[in-house]
Amino acid sequence: MVSVKVEASCKKGVDVRRIRIEDLPKENKSDFQTVTSYVQTAFPNIPHFVLKYKDDEGDLVTVASETEFQEAIRLAALAKRCLKLHLVAVSAPKPQKELPVPVVVDPQISDPLRVQFQYLSQTRDLVVSKSKVGIPTLREGALNMFPELKSKDFSLKYYDDEGDAVTMTEADELQDALQLVKDAFIIVVSLNIGNVPTNVVSGSSENERSKPQKGKKEEERKKKKQWEDVTWDDLNETLEKLQKLGFTDTALCTRLLEQHNYDFEAVLSELKRGQNEKGQ
Repeated sequence: MVSVKVEASCKKGVDVRRIRIEDLPKENKSDFQTVTSYVQTAFPNIPHFVLKYKDDEGDLVTVASETEFQEAIRLAALAKRCLKLHLVAVSAPKPQKELPVPVVVDPQISDPLRVQFQYLSQTRDLVVSKSKVGIPTLREGALNMFPELKSKDFSLKYYDDEGDAVTMTEADELQDALQLVKDAFIIVVSLNIGNVPTNVVSGSSENERSKPQKGKKEEERKKKKQWEDVTWDDLNETLEKLQKLGFTDTALCTRLLEQHNYDFEAVLSELKRGQNEKGQ
């Protein structure tokens, strides 16, 4: 039988526990893992620790593996004594910094890549080296071109092959977007709902922005709303509605909504008329 003493310093002095490895639940663990699990349970006030023992030369040696633990047991057996482990508290390990996932751009796309940002009625172009394309780079580019975004919470979106505006926050989502690039990479800058300051657009209020957008009554309210009373939430929702109908030119849609004093039916009618004229 192998006996182990675990000694830890505490506010009341020294706390010593004596155990036999054979009495501990193994649960398909090695002896070292079994003892470590016991220590975590027996000393809950010391969440992060290392185990040390004194070797035959009197030096404190750290035990961090099954091999080192078995060596400590062997030395204790030769000395015909119980293995005494010293529990030493350590600081919590620092989380490892994740490496950015590389984004691969189709070699057929010209380098540098031309990126077109659309924000409300504004459009700006940015040229980015293919080797530096990433979400942080694109967000920084949006902030540089639209300084008013620095006080706002916003997302970057792209139009997929079904005409839906898809949000990009991770490298793999950006990777999917780049597969659809032909001439320029079009990115829509969209303000996040619930994070827009109430004084950005005149007439907006916290109560108005927090109302649920449901039912026919809400649709009628939106149709009757005038441009000077429109909030960012209203505008983003209306633009997404137009996008689903196939009208993805955000700048054009915003301009028409302003011209027609936010009359949705009038804007939709003009967009369809323009679409028919192009088709002829």
